[in-house]
Amino acid sequence: MSDLEAYGMDLEMLHAMHREWEEGASKSELERKYLGKPESHGKLFSGLVRRHLGIETEKESALSRENTELRTVLRAHGIDPREASRPLSQGQMAPSYATDFYGYIDVSPHEARSTLDKVIAEIAEPLDQAPDSTVKLTIEVRASVGRPVDEDLRRTVIESAHGLGFTTRTFEQ
Repeated sequence: MSDLEAYGMDLEMLHAMHREWEEGASKSELERKYLGKPESHGKLFSGLVRRHLGIETEKESALSRENTELRTVLRAHGIDPREASRPLSQGQMAPSYATDFYGYIDVSPHEARSTLDKVIAEIAEPLDQAPDSTVKLTIEVRASVGRPVDEDLRRTVIESAHGLGFTTRTFEQ
């Protein structure tokens, strides 16, 4: 018995689920609808689609990619990321071999404009003035609405993100 049969499914049903997901349905919603699994979180759907349709539905987050890149940079400089992740004591400076700065801050939409102004003035501009420096600011917006987002809002947000030059702009379930 295949794992599809174990869930009372066939390939046709899995294709139907995948089409609904591509049209905006959440993975957990599809698992509840087709499989009767109230505790669903979408991982079963992802696994079945990957195994039987050969389609990946899990996307690595920008933060995860950036963390991987940062670990690679640390190792290239002879730094063990596990050791480097220990917080410095107050007033303690990073070791002299440090050549790169990375900072992360969570801000609410209400604080974003003033915080971004301060980040530019107090961090980005001084670093940009250092010889041979390259400074890159990355803006990531994460929003959880708690219910399906209506089509007008989705379209407005996607179009605005495109117009602003966001390289990644998507809604996820």
